[in-house]
Amino acid sequence: MFRREVETLYKTAKGNYFILSEGGLFSQYYSSRDAETWYGGSMIRPLTRQEALCWCEETGNFEIIDDQFSSIR
Repeated sequence: MFRREVETLYKTAKGNYFILSEGGLFSQYYSSRDAETWYGGSMIRPLTRQEALCWCEETGNFEIIDDQFSSIR
């Protein structure tokens, strides 16, 4: 669990896409190297619609592609 990293795609009410990346204590998202904390960290990365589609294709989220991106495929 300390090295685990998870990425989740979100879409805002205004139609903007972003990836929320989260990870454990030894992941790349842990940002408090000097602090004595026992939890990981996170990062938000905005995406264009095309980048969100590519992310879905790379990660195998085909249901989301059918639901959200059928007009640009």
